Amino acid sequence: TDSDLSRKAVAKGLDPNTTTVMACMSKPVVSIEETEPLSEAVALMKKEGIRHLAVTADRTIIGVLSISDLLR
Repeated sequence: TDSDLSRKAVAKGLDPNTTTVMACMSKPVVSIEETEPLSEAVALMKKEGIRHLAVTADRTIIGVLSISDLLR
């Protein structure tokens, strides 16, 4: 996410040409199945303190839901 990049890469002066994605990504990836209601997604994001939520279909990531998506 943008905050991962700014806090874990840019702020530390890491070289984007040599720094791996794994070094900056949030772990574990928090996800929700596409069939769950939006209210569950909001509750999960609030509980985990996250602004982006991986959306899955049969446990395969098919998209990302963000706080800004919900506000629109």
